[in-house]
Amino acid sequence: MTKVRKNGLDPLGGTALTNIIDTSQRPRRVVFVGVDAGRYDYLERFDVPNINRIIERGVSFRNSVCGSFISETSPGFASLSTGVYAKSHGVCTSRSWFDRESGEFHYFYDEKTGELRLEAPTLADIWKSSDPKIKVAAISTKDRPSMLLAGREADVVAYSYNELTSMRALGVHYKGAGVNEEHYVWKERPGRTTPAYLDDIRIPRKTDWIGNGIRHLGVDIADIPEIDVHIMDAALAMFDAEQPDLFFITLVSVNIVGHLYGTNSPEIRESVEETDRQIGRLLEYLESRGWLDETLIVVASDHGMTDRPNSLDVMSHLANSPDVAANVAYYLSGSSGGIYLHDTSTKAVERAVAAIREIPNIRDAWYRDDSEAPWFIRRFAHPHCPDILILADYSYQLVEKGWAKPSVPAHHGPPYLSDINVWSIFSGPGVKPLGVIGDPLDLTSHEVLDEDFEAQLPKQVDVHPTIRAICGF
Repeated sequence: MTKVRKNGLDPLGGTALTNIIDTSQRPRRVVFVGVDAGRYDYLERFDVPNINRIIERGVSFRNSVCGSFISETSPGFASLSTGVYAKSHGVCTSRSWFDRESGEFHYFYDEKTGELRLEAPTLADIWKSSDPKIKVAAISTKDRPSMLLAGREADVVAYSYNELTSMRALGVHYKGAGVNEEHYVWKERPGRTTPAYLDDIRIPRKTDWIGNGIRHLGVDIADIPEIDVHIMDAALAMFDAEQPDLFFITLVSVNIVGHLYGTNSPEIRESVEETDRQIGRLLEYLESRGWLDETLIVVASDHGMTDRPNSLDVMSHLANSPDVAANVAYYLSGSSGGIYLHDTSTKAVERAVAAIREIPNIRDAWYRDDSEAPWFIRRFAHPHCPDILILADYSYQLVEKGWAKPSVPAHHGPPYLSDINVWSIFSGPGVKPLGVIGDPLDLTSHEVLDEDFEAQLPKQVDVHPTIRAICGF
């Protein structure tokens, strides 16, 4: 069957949310604020006056969802950037995917050349191709959102933290050098020179910080809300120097604090409210330059978060099925995960799926290319992703072999509502001032979305085509 493309987007992709667009206006620039692990209900449970100010000028969807498995950082930002699901863009895991032929792991970009291993054009790529004069910039401490959002032809991209090196340090996937001070120095993509104006904006490794009455003494700055202060410091310096037409800023503390303390903790409240204050600094900056009323502001998140206190050791259970265990080439753990097989014959796959389904607290498992699998698997089924995809019960995390408990109390990844109900906010010229719209989703539900209901909801992949429609390119 011939694939039909519409407006340059793959059929496994999003469509513009035309009901929110005011065609009488066009923005002069776009500022995209990514919030890592922005679970929707945080916006209504916590004090976020600056975000509310943005919403009052535009629209926020209560019922926006990620829409595919696995709900993690790299697949999420890749979908926001490209407007298509993992099946089409090829970034299936948060960190890397396993190549059974070579026995190696592939990061989402080539560490030597900086080339993105992304199989769909980004928003920035398409805009640059239509108008080479526009300037694109991106910044975050994490390399993943910065590079995946910025695309291939961005003028400047900055990050401080390479997830690949972190995983080497943890001994997961890799062996080698660990986390070091270089993680706290701004850098450009491989082969590019870091802008001089970022040299003076250092990120301290350790910090003593008090925010909202919660003391953080002598801790790693990557684990507390203060990290977003430094991201915004650098972002505003970059805005001044580059004056980009399309600017991606990703704030990260909500994710790590949610992992460490859970979704109902004083710490996550502190983190969300600090994120809001940093967005307030961005608004003040735009106002001071006289740019606020001509700027489209988009605030979106890559995934949500769920408290998961229970562990599930899949590989130890598979010891009861020795033929299946021996066929596992690599086991991908997390709240959701999967296994790569050596032998992918029909019989071998069926034995693996059957054995995994027998494990207590496994909700289900599917072969990646099963045409009868649920909608969230079919959208994810790229050759890079595991051969068998595993969904644990709501409160369980898939842990490494021998682990008695999860490494963190909260995680994300499955297609449960608390994992996939995300921030999706548009505000500024070209957007109708509709405020908060859509019916709230029940984030306490332990069920996954019905396919027919999910089809009616605004989705993460709709962000890209909506921005294009608002801007008219």
